[in-house]
Amino acid sequence: MPTHDNLLEEPVLGKWEPMVTQSEFHRVQNILKPSTGEGYKVENDNNFRPLSRFLICSQCGNMLTGYEAKKKHLHYYKCNVCHDVNFNANSTKRSSTPGLNDNFRELLTEIELKKIFIEPFKLQMKKIFHHLNTETIFLIAENKRTLKELEEKLQKLEEKYLFEDLKKETYDKYKNNLESEILKFSQNIEEMESKLSNHSDFIDKAIDVSENLSKYWGSGNSSTKERIQKTVFPKGLVIDTKKRIYRTKDMNPIFNITKGLSDNYDSGEIEKVSISTDLSFKVAGVGLEPTTSGL
Repeated sequence: MPTHDNLLEEPVLGKWEPMVTQSEFHRVQNILKPSTGEGYKVENDNNFRPLSRFLICSQCGNMLTGYEAKKKHLHYYKCNVCHDVNFNANSTKRSSTPGLNDNFRELLTEIELKKIFIEPFKLQMKKIFHHLNTETIFLIAENKRTLKELEEKLQKLEEKYLFEDLKKETYDKYKNNLESEILKFSQNIEEMESKLSNHSDFIDKAIDVSENLSKYWGSGNSSTKERIQKTVFPKGLVIDTKKRIYRTKDMNPIFNITKGLSDNYDSGEIEKVSISTDLSFKVAGVGLEPTTSGL
């Protein structure tokens, strides 16, 4: 099973508010320093309390920290400012409410991309990447055109040398110049095409992670959990301390889309989806702005 420690690391930049951006996938949250107290211990790296310094108290805006009750060997999240804010991290037989870890995993399940949407979602992302890279695609075509012209010139030069008694000194001079230009344009094309290929890898990785968020978070180590949390919620996740529910307003746009698709599908608003379905209209209310009328 892949650990996906390097989740979605290829940035994709756009000129509008895009579905995928570098900042959404790599924004690093300011982490509060842990505090200590009597009767419990605080740890930075603890797989029992992965939401520590990630959850945000709805009352004061500070991040929750984690601690372990030594005698009971139970884990909790607490707000160091609001003393009445204290939650069990994990569900137990004796706990009257589910642990925040279980609640978070359930939230990820709700956000996950349903299988029925994988192919149309992949198609939509390819359309968006194609639009984002219109300039690169144009440059590749221009470089290939120039490369072809240079290769034709080289061929004519060789013919003149072989059949028209072109001086060797002149031949060598222009041959070296042409070969140098051919190499330069070939390398430019290879580099740009490699970047487009990386976007394809990015799409496959994004689809895989979007489909298996809860599985990778639940089975991953603390580092993997943190990466997933910051990928889905770059600004952290606010918890309503009174209602004990998560507020998903500042979710990464790509997961806003998957959640919106899932919600619409569950409510029966999306009746049928085929591989060729254009999702831009179906997700218009969940954060995706079509880049052109054809998207």
